[in-house]
Amino acid sequence: YGGGPGCNGLTPAQDNAIYGAPNLGPYSKGAGVNIAVFELSAYQHSDIDTWAQTFYGVHYTPPLVDITVDGGPLDPVCPAGDECPPSFNGYSGDIEVDADIEMQLAIAPNVSHLLVYNAPNDFTGQTELDEYTKIAKDNIAASISSSWAVCENDAGAGYAQAENLIFEQMALQ
Repeated sequence: YGGGPGCNGLTPAQDNAIYGAPNLGPYSKGAGVNIAVFELSAYQHSDIDTWAQTFYGVHYTPPLVDITVDGGPLDPVCPAGDECPPSFNGYSGDIEVDADIEMQLAIAPNVSHLLVYNAPNDFTGQTELDEYTKIAKDNIAASISSSWAVCENDAGAGYAQAENLIFEQMALQ
């Protein structure tokens, strides 16, 4: 599907059309702001560079800033009583991370920084909560994209309540 290289993936124009993103000049493309993505897998910067240079030219450098939590997926420091299995970590979900980053850059290519928050993937969800807490405490992103994991109904009430408290704290800051 899509118009990306090899007929896979979406082009920036296709992403913008899906979201009805208007063309309002540089500010509507993220100029002057930081945005963030929530991730649980390592990724290759070279994959993002290749995608970005395909659509924005060889002089475009994606403004990526990696922020690891609990050691990140390449060097996990799993919370006590939890497990961060190797099969869940490393580059196990890099295609998801690539898609998340590319979607943000398609809609807002002029952002000052695209903050890639990344924690190890675990069994209990504690690393996810740690990552959301880090995002909230940093309070440096104008918007945050999180498409990882399961829907809140499947995660359980305790997890959903903790996540909502974190986002409420972010709104107060």
